[in-house]
Amino acid sequence: MTKNILRRLVLTTLCMASACRGAEKTTEGIAVITVEASDPTLAYAETELRHFLRTTTSLRIENAGIARRSDWTFQIETDPSLPESAFAIRSSTRNSGRGADVRLTGHDAACALHAVYTMLEHAGIAFDITGPILPVRLNLEKIKNLSVVVKPAVKRRGIRQHINFPMDISSYPLAEAREYVRNLARLRMNHIAFHSYAGQWLSYTKARETVLAGNFFYGQRHDIPDHPAVKSALRNRKTFCIPEIEPLYEQPAEKSRAAIQWLTAVIGQAKQAGMTVGFSIEAADEPLDDALSACRAALKTYPTIDSLDLMTRECGGYGGASLSADQVREKIAQLFGKEAAGDPDISTLVVGGLVQLPVELDDLARNIRVVEELRKGPDRLPQINIGIYATEAPTLRLCLALLRRFATAGTGFAFMPAHGGRAVVESVRKMELTAEDWRRTMLYGWIEFDGNLYLQQNSVEGTRRLLELAKTTIGEEQLAGLCFNHWRTAENRTAIRYAALACVEGAIQPEEFYRRYAGALKVGEPEKFVKGMGRLDDVDARGRDALFNIGFCFAGCWMGPPGMAWIRGWKRENVRGMRDAFTAVRRTLEECLKETQETGGREYLRFLSNRIECSEIHLDAIDRLLELTPLCNDRSPDKLDEAGRKKVMEQCRAADELAEKYMETHARMIVDRGCEGTLISYYATIPVFIDKVRTLFGKGRSESAPAPGDGPPPPATTK
Repeated sequence: MTKNILRRLVLTTLCMASACRGAEKTTEGIAVITVEASDPTLAYAETELRHFLRTTTSLRIENAGIARRSDWTFQIETDPSLPESAFAIRSSTRNSGRGADVRLTGHDAACALHAVYTMLEHAGIAFDITGPILPVRLNLEKIKNLSVVVKPAVKRRGIRQHINFPMDISSYPLAEAREYVRNLARLRMNHIAFHSYAGQWLSYTKARETVLAGNFFYGQRHDIPDHPAVKSALRNRKTFCIPEIEPLYEQPAEKSRAAIQWLTAVIGQAKQAGMTVGFSIEAADEPLDDALSACRAALKTYPTIDSLDLMTRECGGYGGASLSADQVREKIAQLFGKEAAGDPDISTLVVGGLVQLPVELDDLARNIRVVEELRKGPDRLPQINIGIYATEAPTLRLCLALLRRFATAGTGFAFMPAHGGRAVVESVRKMELTAEDWRRTMLYGWIEFDGNLYLQQNSVEGTRRLLELAKTTIGEEQLAGLCFNHWRTAENRTAIRYAALACVEGAIQPEEFYRRYAGALKVGEPEKFVKGMGRLDDVDARGRDALFNIGFCFAGCWMGPPGMAWIRGWKRENVRGMRDAFTAVRRTLEECLKETQETGGREYLRFLSNRIECSEIHLDAIDRLLELTPLCNDRSPDKLDEAGRKKVMEQCRAADELAEKYMETHARMIVDRGCEGTLISYYATIPVFIDKVRTLFGKGRSESAPAPGDGPPPPATTK
């Protein structure tokens, strides 16, 4: 008995030793990571490197003070001698050939973090806004003897979050919003800007009232409907919003505090990941004291921000009366002084008939005074930028000339000069920015246009053109700042990855980028993927130009204009042409899907196919309604005869069925929180507009005026 026990113990020991030897053969060795200092971003870089090495290699990672030996060493440190925003990887192979010593350095801690991500990309990881695309095993051989210094094309590069609609991160649970920020940093984006419209993310005291935060989505409430496809797809129980804040929805003061706490935590994650943070406000039609109160509240509420943008109202607030050239000169003299009105650099740019200009001048003059008052205080200020949100080229040129003359030293510029990626390029071209202007400017481009949020977009070419345009003035000099607007995340992963890479590498030809992306996703028929995504970009641009706002997500804009006025500017031939173009793109991508074996590639192609199909369905629904425009008189809806009313009811029934199909199709692919937001937004917008048409023209009932309240102006007014 004792001999049998001893024999089993010996056999067990031999098996364990054999298993250990087998493990030694399969392991890629021992790795040690050292960090230069106790900087939180450097510590975060170490955490990220540990995570990805453990996930994608068999390296045994040991602490530097404990390990007796190592095959791989990774040293993360800063090197201020590197150019601003630059980073480097220097690797030397051990004599044994088994491992390497790798130095990951950056001009500052954030840059050192970017060196980590760059090394991991070289070894086979493709970082994406939806999460890293991981190989089965990291190719460590590609790290050996790697020597590279990267000086990004853009110093401050990232995303501008309006945090104003249900499909953007302002509806995300905090953990998911933090992960979104982490994924931005992994893409080597180093700046994120948050814009707060009145009552959304800032609480402050005005002369006659206190403004509370927490009025999400312009105060438009999205209660969870008893609709099978919609209800089952959403995580909220009663009202759609940040899930942690939902229990406080009926308590304004508590909801205000919770909204600020949520954004503070998101900002904290961005800072840990080495990102600079901008906060942006639009003081609207407020007197100087109230505007100052808002700015001081922003600086006190979010003390860690690195920049504060004071933006003018979007396109002059829309709907204002234009002025003659003489009236513009008088207004400039009144706001900026007679010398400014007589300055040839300013006076030669004055033209009449511009609807955006009067309000832009008012806001610009007030914001310049706000900055002057802020600088009189004792407190240290972050970077202050005075921003112009206008799309008229003459208005932009005149405001730029006034900024050059009146913005104090150290004050930066910010421009949102158009709607849509390619449109920004044309606006900036007409502005004729000098090299010095570029050095002072944070420019806002578009990965996604909010006027077409119910359609699939792919704005890549616009980003390439913008970077190429900047080079014509600044040459090889780094662009100071470029951020991109977007709302949905999963739908824009291709365009976001392109923007991130191009801001580091410089303008990349889209075809080359699509091939690289297809390789990362293991897409079958990669040349068809290249073709399909290029065509999708063209369809996207065509929709912005010919069908402006056909996918806008704010119900108030659909319901506000009388009758069918909101849709009358869209031509049926353009709607049908765009629908057919979407169909052609979808079929091309579905051909790729048939030849794609990897799960990641298949899931993304299925998702794209689904969202393009949704786009086709939405355009079909609008097409049904456009058939009614010649028949219906917005001013006299009750004058329609019986045959006309019957036609209205038929077309509205068909449009309703298509809206229902859109929601059911969309609900089959809920891959992130933004998809939930798009679904509830569509439910609260398009079926409601269809019902408005049916009630007015099919039943002959009067139209009630929309409830007053803050909301986004419809950008279509600029067309």
